[in-house]
Amino acid sequence: HPQLQPIHILAAFIETPEDGSVPYLQNLIEKGRYDYDLFKKVVNRNLVRIPQQQPAPAEITPSYALGKVLQDAAKIQKQQKDSFIAQDHILFALFNDSSIQQIFKEAQVDIEAIKQQALELRGNTRIDSRGADTNTPLEYLSKYAIDMTEQARQGKLDPVIGREEEIRSTIRVLARRIKSNPCLIGEPGIGKTAIIEGVAQRIIDDDVPIILQGAKLFSLDLAALTAGAKYKGDFEERFKGVLKEIEESK
Repeated sequence: HPQLQPIHILAAFIETPEDGSVPYLQNLIEKGRYDYDLFKKVVNRNLVRIPQQQPAPAEITPSYALGKVLQDAAKIQKQQKDSFIAQDHILFALFNDSSIQQIFKEAQVDIEAIKQQALELRGNTRIDSRGADTNTPLEYLSKYAIDMTEQARQGKLDPVIGREEEIRSTIRVLARRIKSNPCLIGEPGIGKTAIIEGVAQRIIDDDVPIILQGAKLFSLDLAALTAGAKYKGDFEERFKGVLKEIEESK
């Protein structure tokens, strides 16, 4: 293509990162319960419609529309008082472009819903370093815990059969205003983890009380939390980091 258009930036958002993690935009779209595969097809379909130049141009220049997107992203960065331009700044700027709006409309993805998902993912995090902008701002939880609700959303958990009463009881305790700390006790292999997986599935299905809708359920990996903690205070620092991220995500 002779020029870089806003759609080229959008196409970069759907590329799988080198580390194999879920693309930022895929995360937002799937959390909004939209069809990500359809969205990718629509983006690629619009990409191939752009006229190509043969032979390829020696230099590819940004279009006026792309320049406007980058200017808008810089404005959003300043409004949010971040030190660097982040993924959500660029994405929100893309939403102002009419061609991008048409793509989302064609893919039946509501832009306002995706904005809301991005805001929830960001939380109170400030982008104050080049490495701060990741798919998840939860540095410690992403290292030392497993997001059970995300696994359920991706279909990685097996169906839970015959544990309906235990799952309901656990959800009832979690939904309490006080003493909302259920404790599952039993011998290894009797299905304690299966109950937690069932709760995670109920959360993503919105089959829980309002207070739990949209919640995330993490499984803390104590082995990972203690591994490599050679110096005094290493474990305490990690554990405090986990607790802080839980508190800030409320």
